[in-house]
Amino acid sequence: KIACICGDDDTYQSRAAPLAQALKHAGAKTVWLAGKGSHQSVDRTLFAGADILAELAFAHQILEGVS
Repeated sequence: KIACICGDDDTYQSRAAPLAQALKHAGAKTVWLAGKGSHQSVDRTLFAGADILAELAFAHQILEGVS
């Protein structure tokens, strides 16, 4: 239900959006990206300084079928 794309900023520029789309097509309900930036089909980002408690709560909702 949840996927996280991990890589480097240069790779994200060309591959994050198509990979996120493929993950959703394969059944991921939400796609995170490890890093900052906005990419099509990426729903959330995880990075140093992010509100990780809120992200974990969101993930729990997804996994429990609440959201």
